[in-house]
Amino acid sequence: MSIQTKNDHKKNAKDWLDLLSQSDCETPQYQNFVRDELHRGGWTLEDIGSSEEKLSELVSLAHKNQAIHWLDLLSQSGCRSPIYANSVRDSLKKGGWTLEDIGSSEEKLAELVRLANKNLLI
Repeated sequence: MSIQTKNDHKKNAKDWLDLLSQSDCETPQYQNFVRDELHRGGWTLEDIGSSEEKLSELVSLAHKNQAIHWLDLLSQSGCRSPIYANSVRDSLKKGGWTLEDIGSSEEKLAELVRLANKNLLI
């Protein structure tokens, strides 16, 4: 096992931040890796060109993308997992978004759950 230097931790934190910054990132947990690497190296978000506000925005967007992912899975024909609706709602809530923000509604979600439940019976 190699010993990481202070600068290694800074680079790792920046790499995790870059992943979180990708427009299609669905993994809000990357913020934990950013924070862990910063802590290990004694760095701050500002040291890697970010801030608490920016990190919060990225995490919120990742939650939105995650909700869209779950909604897409629920929308697939033959889906047998109505529980994905809970994942959609949970991700939206954590990110501060609504169904309307991802182009859906309670009615559309209820219909997808109905279809998924129907598929369970097939």
